[in-house]
Amino acid sequence: MEEIPIGKNILAFDCALRQGSLAVVGGSSILASAGDSSGNPSRAEEILSSIANVLKKAGISLFNLDSIVVSSGPGSYSGIRIGMATAAGLSLALGIPAVGVSLLEALTLKGGSGEVTSAIQVGKQDVAWQSFEMTDEGPIPVSDPVQDSEESFITCLKTFTVPTTVVHSELFARVANAVPDNVQLVDAGTNVASLIGVFAARFQSRRSGRPIYLRNRNFTQAGF
Repeated sequence: MEEIPIGKNILAFDCALRQGSLAVVGGSSILASAGDSSGNPSRAEEILSSIANVLKKAGISLFNLDSIVVSSGPGSYSGIRIGMATAAGLSLALGIPAVGVSLLEALTLKGGSGEVTSAIQVGKQDVAWQSFEMTDEGPIPVSDPVQDSEESFITCLKTFTVPTTVVHSELFARVANAVPDNVQLVDAGTNVASLIGVFAARFQSRRSGRPIYLRNRNFTQAGF
């Protein structure tokens, strides 16, 4: 994968999760962040105004940005498309690079060393998760990403040999009481945009420009 220098001032945003988020990252520092309270950036009609608000909060002009970082999924199909289309448009208009980062990879920043599983809620009933081995060069996948029911995820938690599982706050609130004692459940917070921005700056060779579309592995399409 070609490494694209992304510079110092990064606008990062996530539209794939129901609780969209934005952040402005300067180097490895979070200069400003915003979520639902400043508008919902996962909605197409609010993304540009949400971007303007978070840039104003950071004290940075749109024209002082060095790069755009967007979550590439998994999550809402329409949300992923909204985010990536917005990133592509800003990249073209400003003449700066736009890159995508997997939400599941970015969440591992909260997981420490060794093997880490990350998970997010998708829709009302599903969970997407994946396991990684943490290295100095970034997280290395040791399993494929999976989307299944919340019940299946909890069942898997009870059989995990991975000691640490990092989850988005929305999911943490739903499964915390069901986690077995042998699993350390870490709340990654709600602002995943901050994580994808820092992740892109830290692990430039671990970025992916392709959207990550998953569906429940038990999904069957009705015949016609």
